[in-house]
Amino acid sequence: MDAKMSRTFKNCKEIQTRLSQVVSRIIETAKPDNLSLIGLNKGSYMFLVELSRLIKSKTTVDMMFVDEKSGKVIKDIKSSLAQREVYVLVDRVADSEFLPKTTQELLKRGAASVRVLSVAGKKDQQLEGLAEPVQPLFEVAETQKLVGFGLEVDGRGANFPEILLIES
Repeated sequence: MDAKMSRTFKNCKEIQTRLSQVVSRIIETAKPDNLSLIGLNKGSYMFLVELSRLIKSKTTVDMMFVDEKSGKVIKDIKSSLAQREVYVLVDRVADSEFLPKTTQELLKRGAASVRVLSVAGKKDQQLEGLAEPVQPLFEVAETQKLVGFGLEVDGRGANFPEILLIES
């Protein structure tokens, strides 16, 4: 990593507090027993695990890996989406040009609805092809990089327990 880590962006307690807020909002808008959480690519996995742990219902959890350049599915989900309310979690919207195509594919597979959460991004970012704006867990500028809690830069830093803001 040829960057200098500047400061802690979110500590463990702040991460848990924010995830609890997101879970409360999810439960308000979706029936927890009819909910599917799908992590999209590697950077979402820690957040996916924590969200599923906090929901405490019969939520299905799955991972999907998509080539970010071509949009081709590398590893598909195994769970059925028939009439499920789906939340897709992606690490950064700025890196996810394939996102509208992926959400449309999930709807074709029978999902009742598909909403997108990003770990980091701008608030209410609307992408062409998505019915609703993407909701970030943490608001950051497109130029800012985060590392830790599953997020990595240049293949490093994912194991940090907090999230750090990187300055080049």
